[in-house]
Parts: sequence; C-alpha cells; structure tokens
Amino acid sequence: MKKIYLALLVFAIIPSIHGQNIVYDENVDGELSTDHTNPTGPFVLEEGPNTIVASQGGDGASANYFSFTLSESNAGTNTLSKLFLDNYTAASGNQAFLGIQEGESFTTDASNTAQADLLGGILYGSANVGDDVLPIIADLSGAQGFDIPLEPGTYTIWLNQTGPESEVTLRFEVDQTLSIENQDKQLFSIFPNPAQDIVTVQAPNTIISEMRIVDITGKTLLIENASTRTKAIDVSALRAGIYLLSVSTAIGKQTQRFIKI
Repeated sequence: MKKIYLALLVFAIIPSIHGQNIVYDENVDGELSTDHTNPTGPFVLEEGPNTIVASQGGDGASANYFSFTLSESNAGTNTLSKLFLDNYTAASGNQAFLGIQEGESFTTDASNTAQADLLGGILYGSANVGDDVLPIIADLSGAQGFDIPLEPGTYTIWLNQTGPESEVTLRFEVDQTLSIENQDKQLFSIFPNPAQDIVTVQAPNTIISEMRIVDITGKTLLIENASTRTKAIDVSALRAGIYLLSVSTAIGKQTQRFIKI
C-alpha cells in the first residue's frame, strides 16, 4: 500500500461565526501533539457546530494529532453528522490531509501510515470549500470506512499539510438523539400559544441553553442563548403563521410548534 507522506499541520482555533463551542486554541493552550501515541485531547464535541480554524505550516517536519469524543449518556446520544470545510486559504496547488482512526491514539506515525490503517480520510484543497466532506472521509479508497452519522466513541485525527503555509476552517456538526426516557418527556412548555408579541419558554426540570425559531421552510429566523429555566422571546417582528421553536437544554433538545397571530 502506498504510504501517505504529507507535511506539518499546526492548529490555531478561533471563535466561529456560527457561535459554537471552541474546542482548542493553540495560541492559548499550546501546540497540538506531534506524538501519535499521545494526541492532544480527547475533546468532547458538544451538540451543534464545533469549529476549528487551523493555521498550517508546510515545513514537512512532522504531523499533528488530536482526539475527540462523541458521548453517550442517559440524556442521549451524540453523533457526528457533517464536517464542513468552511474555508481553505492557500497558495496555488496546496493540499492538506485529514486521517481518522478509532481510539484514543493513532496506531502508526506519519511516515508509516497507509490508507488501510485509516478508518477514513481526505486529501482536500480549495475545491472542497463549502462542502460537507464527511462522506468523502467515510469512503476513502483503501480505508476501512464508516457509516454516517459517526457513532459515539473516541476518535483520533491526524493532520498534515503540503506546500507553503495555509489556513483551513473545519466545522464539526454534532447531533443529539434523546434517550427513550427523555423522548417521552416534554422538556419545555410555550405560553401563550398562540402569541402576539412575547413567547415565554419554560423548562421546569432542566436548564435552557439555546432557542431557535425556524419557519416552515426550515429557515432559521432567530437564535437566542440562555442559561435559565425560563426565557421570554420577542416575536413581534414575525409575520402571522406557524413556526417551530427548537430548544436545547442540559438533557437534550426538543422542538415544538407555536402560532404567531
């Protein structure tokens, strides 16, 4: 099997416009590990977008490794449904590589890794910007492959870069499926419903972290963050009609309809 030789990838993580969890900031927390047996992490990816912006140096010296966990608990199950390449800024001809294995470490170092050693991977560049690259990673020729969404567990990623310095933004989209116990519970209530100006969301048994109002076409119209059991939302600017209110809480996420009059 042909070996994959790619250059160094150095990460620097910054806040994303999507308002997601910051996984790691190399400028604050130090450089990611270059030791495949002892990767940085594992980082626990939370429900929603988890964005990493990477500043890549193409000196060919080594590779970087980090691990992440998709959790499974009594509250529910987290899975990785999408991985977007939001940005890749590089000199002409640059390419970068992302490889993934299951487990808390990588079984081989960069100079001895073949595609057959990988669960999945992708050689990517500017042409992939804007794409969900998870299907490509899952179906890398010669790799073991995996089904989407990626199931709960701990995984290690190997990152490399060819050519001059570049920058990439990767957005990990994590979905949460409520446990059977919580699926049977109404996590929150909406009142009044119908509503004219103000909708109040109340979650008596948990803490609200985020609320999204979505129209019937699936377009997100409003996002509000919170850290409380009760939260009022101003809906006076919405047109009359039926909307979906999606509420994320400490024990899962649910969606209910409400009517704007």
